Amino acid sequence: MNIRRVGASALMALTIGFGLVNIQPAQASPRSSGAPRTASALTPSQAEITKVTLADTSIAGPALWTTTSGAVRGILAWTGTDAAHHLNVSSTAIGTKFANKVTLADTSPTRPAVTRTPGGKVAVAWIGTDANHTLNVLYDVYGARAKLTLWGETSPYSPALVAASNTTLTLSWTGSNSAHSLNLLTVGVGATVTKGAKTTLWSYGSQTGPSLSYEASRSEYLLAWTATAPAGQIAVASSADGRTWSARTLLSDWSSATPSLLGIVGGYYNMPQHYMAFTSADPEHALYFLSSSAFPRWSDPSDARVRLAESATGAPALGFISGPGLLLAAWTNTDSARHLNVAILTALAPSPCALPGVNPVAPRVITAGTSGRREVALTFDAGGAEGQPFALLDTLKSKGSVPATFFFTAEWAQSHQAVVNRVKSDGHRIGNHTVDHSDLVSPARSSAFICYQLGLANQIIADRAGIAGTRPYFRPPNGSYNSQVVNSAAGIGYSTVLWSIDTIDWNDATTANAIYNKVVSNLGPGKIILMHVGSLHEPEALPRVIDYIRSQGYSIVSLDQLLAP
Repeated sequence: MNIRRVGASALMALTIGFGLVNIQPAQASPRSSGAPRTASALTPSQAEITKVTLADTSIAGPALWTTTSGAVRGILAWTGTDAAHHLNVSSTAIGTKFANKVTLADTSPTRPAVTRTPGGKVAVAWIGTDANHTLNVLYDVYGARAKLTLWGETSPYSPALVAASNTTLTLSWTGSNSAHSLNLLTVGVGATVTKGAKTTLWSYGSQTGPSLSYEASRSEYLLAWTATAPAGQIAVASSADGRTWSARTLLSDWSSATPSLLGIVGGYYNMPQHYMAFTSADPEHALYFLSSSAFPRWSDPSDARVRLAESATGAPALGFISGPGLLLAAWTNTDSARHLNVAILTALAPSPCALPGVNPVAPRVITAGTSGRREVALTFDAGGAEGQPFALLDTLKSKGSVPATFFFTAEWAQSHQAVVNRVKSDGHRIGNHTVDHSDLVSPARSSAFICYQLGLANQIIADRAGIAGTRPYFRPPNGSYNSQVVNSAAGIGYSTVLWSIDTIDWNDATTANAIYNKVVSNLGPGKIILMHVGSLHEPEALPRVIDYIRSQGYSIVSLDQLLAP
């Protein structure tokens, strides 16, 4: 993947202070923690978007489904640029890295639709490559794959699909009649896929396919489309049951492709409840994002929009993945290969870093305990290689249940559920090591980016571990911090925890003897020892390290006890 950052002046939750977003190249983050580094902070008036360009390519815009919890936070679906235009589906745990890709035997001339039931079954819908472009639905993409071909139901454009329950889907599409009226169809799913009741919205003509979303907290279905009259103007409507719809509301915006309309949980992170992404109808095909706190009304576009310095082929997609108010956008680039792009839009005010219901703490950087007691603490970072985590845990347990603190990245925790379970069951403390081990100082970061890295990581790790959260301990990747990092972390309840003894065990060239000698030569009251779960030689060194510490009259205690007065 090619990862780039996008900065914007005074971007706040897509709600206020919008401006043109400029793309800046990023530097690769080092793998490991070395000596802590400091650097000057980015101006706090700036906010940030994290953009990922995938290796996959698409003939049209992608489809996106998102959720605010669980091991799968997003599903991406697209039509490939291969000669047959096969459908593809992939999933993400953190929003910016996709895996579990499947390429279906089915093909389409345009983008598919994708959704996921509350029970976890993925479904896609598309128009076929047959002469009539017949609609199709495939249920349980990652399982049994039950398919329904809706003979007689056709569309010239991409359909839309949502799952409000485990037993029914709602399919929407633009009809092939002269008025291009919008249609909705209930689809029963289970061992088989069955056709249910159909609704035709005769007065809702669309010159592209519709977008359809559902917000369970309000039992609210949302439709968006480009009207046939006025041609290309964006229209929206809502429904409580998916059958009876409100009168359409026209926005003062036009689009050349399907707009993506999204409803989120009311009041979540003080965000507006409705968002939209669309591709402009001008020759630049620029990406725009709007928000509304008074749906179906939308604020004046001059103060309720973001324009990205990006252009899109076809329609974008928009989702909400929770965290500190995080929106996930996906689109197909206008480059010659038509690469897929995804971006997280950080939706917090850049400064100060704060989350509703979370009390800030005094900013501090911890490198050791200060009580003077002959105590030390063991800490393990987990954000890179898998290593031999169970060997480390077995050693800690066999040595008399030695306590330790494990700093997980969200990405690592998502991929190593059994390890997280064992760490919790053995009674070890779990800390925050960010979402994906991004350096928080270099390249220059915004407070919003730091909030995103800590806020989303906390939610994912807590979900994986079955704990209330990872506060109050946060360790910056690579030991890289500045006052902005420390202050931002404190704003959402974290102390920044570094170390006093670096075993350098992340380096495969550091032998077990070298790890041991690092501890021997630096041991002292209150020391925090840095180790890594992915270390090649730590499993061999750890028993010797524990025995030596105790032989010198020291107790190995939890980080909580070490830092107590």
